[in-house]
Amino acid sequence: MQKLIIQVETNRIDILELAQQPGTGPLRRFLHEEIHERFDDGELRGLCHALGVVYDDLIDGGLGEKCLDLVGYMGRHGRKRELIAELRRQRPKVDWNRF
Repeated sequence: MQKLIIQVETNRIDILELAQQPGTGPLRRFLHEEIHERFDDGELRGLCHALGVVYDDLIDGGLGEKCLDLVGYMGRHGRKRELIAELRRQRPKVDWNRF
């Protein structure tokens, strides 16, 4: 997995700031890969519940497809910041800013 660090005058952009910007394909890919790596099916169900997303409404398929669909759904509904905040709450030891 490639890691992308964006620098502006030697300061890293916070992932929550990046979540507000349109066209953040690399952020979507990063979130998908991290959720897929760090959550099993039951934990993904819990994440969906915490976000008010109906797990069974996610695309049929494996865990990877469901993770990608969740990230896409949150992005389409302008809720990427909320997703990241919940990921930080559920996985506080993960450096979500290392993106």
